[in-house]
Amino acid sequence: MLPSLRKILIWAITLGGGFLWLLVEVLNFLEQLSFLPIFCILNALILGLACWVFLRYKENKPFPPIKFPTLNNKELILLLIIISIMAIQLITAISCGPNEGDSLGYRMTRVMHWIQNKSLSPFTTDILRANTYLPFAEYHSLLLQILTNSDHLANLVQWFYALGTLLVSSLIAAHLGLNRLGQLLTCALIVTLPMGISQTATTQNDYVASFWIMTSIYFLLQLRSNPSLHLALGAGIAGGLAFLTKGTSYFLLAPFLLITLIALTKSNIQRAIAYSFIIALIALAINMPHAARLKEINQTPLSASATLRNQDLGIKPLLLNLSRNIGMQLVTPFKEINQFTFNTIKNISQSIGLDANDPRYTYPENRYTPQHFAIDDRYAMNPLHLLLIFITSIALLILKRQTSKEILIYFGAITLGFILFNLILKWQPFHARFHLPFFIAFMPLCALLLCRIPKALLSICLIFLAYAIPFIIFNYQRPLLGPINIFNTPRENQYFIKNNAMDIEYRAAAQIITSQHCKAIGIYGHDKVMEYPFWVLLKKPLDYSTRIENIIIDGPAKYPLGPFDPCLIADFNRTSKPIIFNKTKYIPILEQKHLNLFAPETTTNTYAK
Repeated sequence: MLPSLRKILIWAITLGGGFLWLLVEVLNFLEQLSFLPIFCILNALILGLACWVFLRYKENKPFPPIKFPTLNNKELILLLIIISIMAIQLITAISCGPNEGDSLGYRMTRVMHWIQNKSLSPFTTDILRANTYLPFAEYHSLLLQILTNSDHLANLVQWFYALGTLLVSSLIAAHLGLNRLGQLLTCALIVTLPMGISQTATTQNDYVASFWIMTSIYFLLQLRSNPSLHLALGAGIAGGLAFLTKGTSYFLLAPFLLITLIALTKSNIQRAIAYSFIIALIALAINMPHAARLKEINQTPLSASATLRNQDLGIKPLLLNLSRNIGMQLVTPFKEINQFTFNTIKNISQSIGLDANDPRYTYPENRYTPQHFAIDDRYAMNPLHLLLIFITSIALLILKRQTSKEILIYFGAITLGFILFNLILKWQPFHARFHLPFFIAFMPLCALLLCRIPKALLSICLIFLAYAIPFIIFNYQRPLLGPINIFNTPRENQYFIKNNAMDIEYRAAAQIITSQHCKAIGIYGHDKVMEYPFWVLLKKPLDYSTRIENIIIDGPAKYPLGPFDPCLIADFNRTSKPIIFNKTKYIPILEQKHLNLFAPETTTNTYAK
């Protein structure tokens, strides 16, 4: 694909992302997050674009024709690998419901509450993440859910941004001097990342964040070499949306912002100040509305909890976290290797005088234990890619005199970003997801190394492909083959595809609720409740007049829609004692292992019948 077309597409996605943010925030302010306003605004936008295209042709200003270059055999094989994996992931994304733990717990749950409330206002819930975690990825799911009245397109958000990440990464590779083969190789390395594969067909936000990080990096690199206002605007939008998607974006973007500021200052200090102000102002404006909502909840506009940050900074905690974060990526299908890696990390921690589970640098209630090979979106590791990064880093250090300054600066910025990540954040076993942008950012450098050994290039790529195949086909939540897979399992059963007992209990409770035509359901739970399947099971048979709210027994409750009196309460705390809420006594009418159902004492006889 020609660079000019890729640049147009990246700009289109960037401006589209800015428009999506503005649309959601304006409709939130008006408390009109509903079908009709969104449908009308999007149709007006489409009509306006159609008129613009028509006028261009009428004025004899047609768009230039797209000419695809002729590819050699190596390039065709790499392109085939990329297209094949993305096509399979597309089928998976459409065929499977959002069933990873975070989606069932808070991602899709908060989307349903936003739709119900027609706003992004904080709502009562035991799942603090639903109100506080950065929301931009879910803005997409929100619009798709409203427009289609289903979650059939929810997984396409990450798939779309994975595709966008390939495009912008190829542009960064071109900026670093890689030819067409190197750019395709960059994309092939990215598309075979096991964690990337595990993320592509989900409603997680790591590929969304990766796209905005890489796009911001691309604009910043361009801004260093060719200062212009439109690149500063692009960097501000992309950076702001990256920060609104995932807090770890700051670590990778901070070094690139710094090197850009230094380069601009050397050429023109006034322009450097102006462009820095523009980038900061746009990024701040994008994040202000969510910060205001956070302040309403936490009395602070910051979303990052103090429990995420290391209690103190220093070389020793940095080395501890570096060893643990790197070590977790070395997990293989072989237990002996994994145990050896674990023992090595423990020895490193002891040699620097720290415990591998030091609570000052380890996320609460987590321990560094021997890692196990897993094929899912939380624990999929990238050992082959990490090995390639090690080799590439050594090669760059050895050959630094023969390497361009631009490549060394890029390498240094990524390295500094990863150091900041380890210096500031406590280690947790879910960090593999947070590593994804770092792996993606490093792949152009790895492609640069492989291009210098053309005879081994395809063989190495095929090894990476072979290692990636199990992650494509046998994902724990979305298996494509086997006795239970996404093609022979009804969509409503896919939410608990590996937990049939929980599926049965949810359905039993939902059946009672729907049979009694209860339109006000309370949820009495905890911070790990998988609430979203309840919405799916209840909204479809009962329609959108059904109201579902979390109830707080011993504290204040905030309901954007006003007072709430449930006719039934789904109890995920599995209590057998009566529940007192709003001076009404509720007693159990259904008792199960994972959830109970409570009804007002005065109506118990009705439910018994």
